[in-house]
Amino acid sequence: MSISKPILLIVIGILVVVLFVQTTNLITGFTIQQNRTATTNASAPNANPGLTNVNFSMVATPSAGCANDTSTVWCWGIAIDDNGWRNITSANATLWANEIGAAACDTASEANMSKCYVNTSCFVNTSSNATATTINCSFKNLANYALNGTWNCTMWVNDSIGPSATDNSNDATLTTRARSAYYAININTDIYWGAVTVGSKSQIQDNVTNCGNRPIDIQVNGTNMECDSGTTIGSQNISISVGSAAENFNLTGNLQTLQTNHSIPTQETPLPNETTYWNLSMPRGTTGSCKGNATFVAIEDS
Repeated sequence: MSISKPILLIVIGILVVVLFVQTTNLITGFTIQQNRTATTNASAPNANPGLTNVNFSMVATPSAGCANDTSTVWCWGIAIDDNGWRNITSANATLWANEIGAAACDTASEANMSKCYVNTSCFVNTSSNATATTINCSFKNLANYALNGTWNCTMWVNDSIGPSATDNSNDATLTTRARSAYYAININTDIYWGAVTVGSKSQIQDNVTNCGNRPIDIQVNGTNMECDSGTTIGSQNISISVGSAAENFNLTGNLQTLQTNHSIPTQETPLPNETTYWNLSMPRGTTGSCKGNATFVAIEDS
């Protein structure tokens, strides 16, 4: 059967329209996206903090008398944290006598004023350096009885990882600072017998306190007691002992050494003392109010 020419043209026209539509859909179905965003990820682990150039001062000579030193001991160093110095959360330090070692002085409960001091709130300075800053730790009012000999300072800085400790062993010439031996005593009151009957004897007590940082004995001598009536009580009439029944030493002549039990002061007994006994024989012929002087000297315990 033959198809007439008009019908054939119509069919060809329909096929052309269908093909055009399909081709258009095919082309427009491929869309190329030009811009894409990629997420980048990295992390910086927490770095251990560190310390360098640790140094410290020491009050070498204790203050006079029985009062604590008013001078401040300083311990300082440079803290480094590669994550930035602001990552340091706290800093602390211990000041310790070499006699006991660092391990015996690393917690606040071990502070005892004679051999160990602890500062748990050291000052962290602001810094223009991104990773380093200065730490300052102070130790105020060292006890007058703080141990003589060599001392050292250990510092820590802390961040979220934990502490990093160091001492000043990076410079051997600065490893220790010396504190001098210190001999000091105090007596409670003037030695006052009051009214003593002529021809009789009287005994009174007076405490002698060890205010230094060494065990001591004491030496004593004295002068005559001059009376306002013009009479005199000779120093040979005055004697002293460290026990009520112990051997008496009179105050005549050179210093006499009394063997005592003055131990080194400690946190528990910061000012150990011992009772001395003073004996007066009032000679006949004496009258009036009488005064003299006694000298006490602290020496190393023998």
